[in-house]
Amino acid sequence: MRVLFAMIGKDLTLLTRDRMGAIFTFIFPLVMAVFFGTMFSGGSGSESRALRIAVVDEDSTSGSRAFVDTLAAAVEFEVQRAGREEAREAVRLGKRTAYVVVPKGFGAAQQRLFYGDPPELQIGLDPSRKAEGGMIQGLLTKHLTRPMQELFSNRRRMQSWTRESQATLDTASGLDPGRRHSIQRFMGDLDRFTATIEDTASRSDSVAGGWQPGRFRTADIARVRRGPRNAFDVSCRKSVILSA
Repeated sequence: MRVLFAMIGKDLTLLTRDRMGAIFTFIFPLVMAVFFGTMFSGGSGSESRALRIAVVDEDSTSGSRAFVDTLAAAVEFEVQRAGREEAREAVRLGKRTAYVVVPKGFGAAQQRLFYGDPPELQIGLDPSRKAEGGMIQGLLTKHLTRPMQELFSNRRRMQSWTRESQATLDTASGLDPGRRHSIQRFMGDLDRFTATIEDTASRSDSVAGGWQPGRFRTADIARVRRGPRNAFDVSCRKSVILSA
């Protein structure tokens, strides 16, 4: 071991005396790795930062289609419409960051703001990308609340919705009679209130009582890694070999 350390010390001493040799041993490989890694990575200042997701619409209602269209038009997402298995495979192979499933019953749940289960979305994600998963959930919540904001900003639409809700509330199953009565009274008060106000397109009212815009279920999808992770994974190794 002493002999090995002595040889290493000797070579380092020689390198400190040979500046060009030190540059080609340490500096040149680093410069080459950064140069070729940047050149072949395809990165640029104008590169899209949108989250690449696959969306599966299993509800196929007007509400679910409108929601998927909203996601497709959002600048935060790059949406690929797909079936469940195709979406799962895209995430598994790293072609998409996550997939979002709009399950059956989503459209009906969106129509019920104050009773019943909230709309549910299923998210499939690589466990190593939890930070991106949190961003996706936040953005999905933002788009789930948009119908509520539009509803409260349009007086005629609000009145129409409250009257339709009052008509369908009587047939809602599994609802406690006391809660049914409270909601009916609230709907009546809301209908009378909206009749006295003007449209406010920029207004965003909040709703109390534990209202949730949506609920999420997540599934871990282990990503299959094939080949180098990025261009630097290749350029760094090649630079070390060339400098040897």
